[in-house]
Amino acid sequence: MNGKLVEGQYFYRISATLDYPGAKPQVVDIPVIVDTVSPSVEVALVEDNKALEFAASDNKNGSGVSHLDILVDGKSILETLLSGETTEYTLPNEVEEGTAVTVVAYDYAGNKQETSVVAEEVKKDKTIPVISLNTPEALEVYGDKEIAFSGTIKDESSIKAFTIGGKKVDTVYNEEKAEYIFTTSIPYDNGVHSVEIKATDNADNTAVFKRSFIVDAEAPSISFNGLSGNRIVNSNGKNPTVHVTVKDNFDEIQLALNGSELYYQTFKQPYAMRSLEKTVKKVELDLEPGLNEFEFTATDLAGHLTTKTVYFYKMSKEEKRKDIKIPEDK
Repeated sequence: MNGKLVEGQYFYRISATLDYPGAKPQVVDIPVIVDTVSPSVEVALVEDNKALEFAASDNKNGSGVSHLDILVDGKSILETLLSGETTEYTLPNEVEEGTAVTVVAYDYAGNKQETSVVAEEVKKDKTIPVISLNTPEALEVYGDKEIAFSGTIKDESSIKAFTIGGKKVDTVYNEEKAEYIFTTSIPYDNGVHSVEIKATDNADNTAVFKRSFIVDAEAPSISFNGLSGNRIVNSNGKNPTVHVTVKDNFDEIQLALNGSELYYQTFKQPYAMRSLEKTVKKVELDLEPGLNEFEFTATDLAGHLTTKTVYFYKMSKEEKRKDIKIPEDK
């Protein structure tokens, strides 16, 4: 047009005819694109200046975008140029505030276009997550080995990792309350445990603390020594006595006879699983005429209750021993 070619595709036609009578010309068309307009490219820094998003395109009648280059402060950071269809790139390092990042788009005709973006200050989350642990409670005693952990986490950004005792625990985000909820169960052996609770957010702020609790899943035991095999006592007979031994894996115990305390020891610091064996000697069994029931109970740190019942019979002067029946101990 007016002696100038318009942008677009053209063909060079080459025609040749062999030098012999009746020869027909041989024609070859070679496509040629006239493209003098540079491509366009839009660029944005994302993910706290750690990645780029971009879109490169050529004009309607252009030759198309062939490849892309990325420059940081004017120097290419690529070992291999990117395809013209690439739309995102993760930077090898976070770009500092004020640094210029440039994406250069080249088309197949050799035209290029540069678009730069300057890294702005990233408002980083510098606040550690706030963990609220509802269960287990501090120094609480549990009579089961399966311990339930539950609670919430609040944070300005988002939670990247949450662990209990080094084990990953899933969280669920509650949009209404803007907090993460967690609940899980973990088995523990008998003993005093101090478990690490740890949460890390996407800004690498970490909150960590330990929660101590006690697991006592074992009931105490009661045994007797010197318990008479003759459970029938004459009307003028003396009250029998017995040595009572109580055992448990922790050293807090209460031993009682028919509700009256025979022995008590409380759990004291330093808190640890210390076994206990205590014998209360010469416990007198006060007999009344007729059938006597003696209930021994042992209650441990976790509230486990062990009961043993023994029976004696005190005869009246009129009763005959052969007519008396006594229940078995239980």
